[in-house]
Amino acid sequence: MARKKKRDWFIASTHILDKTGHNGLTIDALTTELSVTKGSFYHHFKNYQEFKVALLYFFEEEGTLDIIIQTEEEENPRKKLRRLMNIVVKEVERYPPKVEVAMRIWALEDKDAHNLMARVDKRRIDYVESLCQEIVTDQTQAHLMAEMMYTILVGSEHTTPPLSQTRLRVLFDEFTRLYQI
Repeated sequence: MARKKKRDWFIASTHILDKTGHNGLTIDALTTELSVTKGSFYHHFKNYQEFKVALLYFFEEEGTLDIIIQTEEEENPRKKLRRLMNIVVKEVERYPPKVEVAMRIWALEDKDAHNLMARVDKRRIDYVESLCQEIVTDQTQAHLMAEMMYTILVGSEHTTPPLSQTRLRVLFDEFTRLYQI
């Protein structure tokens, strides 16, 4: 059996969050998911609190910062915005919407998760707003556009069932058509 890396623990966490939500995210569930002992968990993390903080950072890094970096590979703001939408739609496939929903539910009950989600939401909206502002130049309009796009994404995850990758793409395409992006 290969040694587990911290990233393995975080990926296993996304599977657990998808299946059972944050209440199911326990050391026992993690060790079962990875087929390892508790000693392996404590080899990587001092305690559950340290693990939780590291997991929240991982979520922010992979679900926000890495996407921004990928988006910045484009130079034109319109192309950046389209690239961002394409990446987000593909992320729906990689990380099921229930993971993001589970994080938001966790944020209602846990201060660390709440602070993370507030920071993530702000960072995501601010980034989209900066792209929109390069396109429309009016800051108020750019902020409205960013909030609309973000609300489409978050809302798509909260419908029952969550919107499919195809349907999310249709909504984003309609948004860009309406704003002539």
